[in-house]
Amino acid sequence: MNYFVVNVQSNAIYNVITSTQVPISTDTTMFVSATDGRLNQYYERKRWATPIDLYSIIPKPKIPEILPLTSDDRASLSEYVSKRRHQETVERMAWVWRVSERTIREALEDL
Repeated sequence: MNYFVVNVQSNAIYNVITSTQVPISTDTTMFVSATDGRLNQYYERKRWATPIDLYSIIPKPKIPEILPLTSDDRASLSEYVSKRRHQETVERMAWVWRVSERTIREALEDL
């Protein structure tokens, strides 16, 4: 199996490796599976000798619009809502926290 070797901070691909096992990522390097089609794109762009961003070859992962909350997250959200309830709208707080407006309203009711 082929893998792109990617710098974590810049998302720049700086090499391709072949391994029978999934390589282990580090703080500075991650490994992303590379299909034949993606490898062809990579080698075609590499001819121009410019840095190649990983997300110019593969689609960016989608972040869900609403994230699940742990109990610690709920405590932090309650604190955030109590501090900002007079300054921000429910919609804004929901957008910032990536939760539903209903979750924000429930936090306001608990105050």
